[in-house]
Amino acid sequence: MTLPLLPPLNALRAFKVASLTGSFSAAASELCVSQGAVSRHIAKLEDYLGVRLFERTNREVRLTTVGAEYAIKLQAAFESIEQATVELHTERKRDRLKVGVFPSVANTWVMEKLNEYQADHPELGLDIVCQTMFSDVDIHSLDIMGMNTLVPLEGVDYLPLLDVVLSPVCTREMAERIGDDPANLPNFTTLHSLRRPEHWLQWLEAAGLSPRSCRASRHYENSALAHQAAVSGMGVAMSLTSIKNHLPAYQSMVHPFPITLPTSESYGLAWRRSTPKSSSARALIDWIDAQKSARDTSGRGAAH
Repeated sequence: MTLPLLPPLNALRAFKVASLTGSFSAAASELCVSQGAVSRHIAKLEDYLGVRLFERTNREVRLTTVGAEYAIKLQAAFESIEQATVELHTERKRDRLKVGVFPSVANTWVMEKLNEYQADHPELGLDIVCQTMFSDVDIHSLDIMGMNTLVPLEGVDYLPLLDVVLSPVCTREMAERIGDDPANLPNFTTLHSLRRPEHWLQWLEAAGLSPRSCRASRHYENSALAHQAAVSGMGVAMSLTSIKNHLPAYQSMVHPFPITLPTSESYGLAWRRSTPKSSSARALIDWIDAQKSARDTSGRGAAH
């Protein structure tokens, strides 16, 4: 079977733009070529087709009846090409997901599982964005976004992953010096998150201690930095989850006191309800959900 030959594509494009603008000069400007180039392209197309597409005068050009009919059909063909290109581009974008997480969560099994999923799906690109706060603006730029139940957003679906359970953490060496009695805490440096100052206050109250127990304190921009300082032996930080939920590098830490404080908060992942998720996003969310279900639920937690 012999396939029909296509007219020169550059000539078709020049004709399409000229038919829409009604001017060779305007078409030349839009195509960033000379008016003479547009004229030559259309002449070449007319010669190929064996018909006159434009009536030319000294002052203007006008589509012939045949040219007008051809322009309508050609416009539909170009629209189909453009639509196919948009759909292909969109589908390719779906093969790359942008996921936002809180810094404190980046130290937990959630990040470990994201890396594991990436390794098992090398065809999928994961762009991980880490910041201390997400808003309803971010939900439009991210495929999947970290969310805390303290900041509910309208129009999103939410998958809770980790409950926020407050418990101090420090190095094993420091824990041996502190002992297991919270009354010894005033003798040591406590590490605080400027974004969540209430966490230490809540735990101290649960332990029957005064806020003045934190006489020697240091403050950090977020919980993740305070936690990192604790890993370095600088003091006692307030963890938002059990040590076992952290990455191996952080599991050298211990909870020096037996007192833990469950909260009503949780950390999870959110996505736009109004916009259908790509198959890639859906698959990742379902997989993370299955990983969560397989874990021991005791001592879970995270927040920003």
